[in-house]
Amino acid sequence: GEANIDAIAQDDGAGIGSGSKGEMSGSITIGSNADVTAISSEDGAGIGSGYKGEMSETGSITIRGDANVTAISGDDGAGIGSGSDANMAGTIDILDNAIVNAGSDDHGAGIGSGLRGEMSGSITIGGNAQVTASGDHESAGIGAGARSINGSSGGMTGTIMIRDNAQVTANAGRESSAAIGGEDDSDMKGIIAILGNAQVTVVGPVKSYAEPNNTSIVMRVAFGSTVFLFTGDMETEAENDMLDYWGDKMDWKADVLKVGHHCSNTSTGYRFLNEVMPDYGVISLGKDNSYGHPHAEPLSRLRQAGTVILRTDELGTIQAVSDGKAVTFTWENQSENPENAETAAPTVFIGNKNSKKFHSPDCANLPAEKNSVEFSSYQAAIDAGYTPCSSCLK
Repeated sequence: GEANIDAIAQDDGAGIGSGSKGEMSGSITIGSNADVTAISSEDGAGIGSGYKGEMSETGSITIRGDANVTAISGDDGAGIGSGSDANMAGTIDILDNAIVNAGSDDHGAGIGSGLRGEMSGSITIGGNAQVTASGDHESAGIGAGARSINGSSGGMTGTIMIRDNAQVTANAGRESSAAIGGEDDSDMKGIIAILGNAQVTVVGPVKSYAEPNNTSIVMRVAFGSTVFLFTGDMETEAENDMLDYWGDKMDWKADVLKVGHHCSNTSTGYRFLNEVMPDYGVISLGKDNSYGHPHAEPLSRLRQAGTVILRTDELGTIQAVSDGKAVTFTWENQSENPENAETAAPTVFIGNKNSKKFHSPDCANLPAEKNSVEFSSYQAAIDAGYTPCSSCLK
């Protein structure tokens, strides 16, 4: 407490931590009321590990409440974290009321990992903390710096948690830069924000796509035992990629699904819907729109799942309120009622005993009756070892 420290390193090194090619597996703690300035030039880190110096899973940097920290790196480095060509796999915790100014020049990150570095660890910013994190050309304010140079991999695969009442200013510069995350849209995944008693997690996209709809940010909002899932215009390709990426690490069940792409047939595929199984599906669309939304196919899939459907073209403005235990809805046009308020009878899926594939009842590739078997649900077919038809059950 109340220590006053200036630490400066040259190229590849760290102001406080380990130098180039040296692993930082220990812990750095800056106490309350300390006043610290840590500076490194190119490829290094102000606080953390320098060039090719991984900050391992056991490595940690903790800045306690009321500390005042300035951490700066030159090109390709990180103000706080790991320098270029290194993975930041550890934890960075900026506790309540801390004041932090972290910056990097070209290709780096204010807080996280530098050029060609992966940020697979976790960054937590506590309540009432005041954090300014800046990067320049091909940089990230908080997250991972550029990784496209020389075709290298890396990027932001860890988590960033920002707690309630934290004041965070994240700046990125020109070309392929991100204020928070990494240098492309898929590097937003894993960002967590705590808003009061709600937790907002960015769960997608998990890849880069040429199709703009697939780059929609997907957010899971949990409040108490209730969950909302917002998918933007994401299409089935990216929905399935998201399921594959998270695997068993993500519970997809949601009380409310904001139905993707205005209920276009490009979105809300069978596989995705089987994982989410929403109690309510809210569709945002204009009345008598020129796109023909909502399309019949995703409406059918939602009905098969027993989802109560609320449409803005019928109900007007829709408001959902959660008390942490249940979700209640109000809507503008009180003379209208949500569709499918009564749970629909489940659709029977048809399996092919020979190919071990299963189909929707209206598929053009249904097996002969002697080779068919019926399943009461999508999941029942999966549990029996059958795989979905690639044509009708995308």
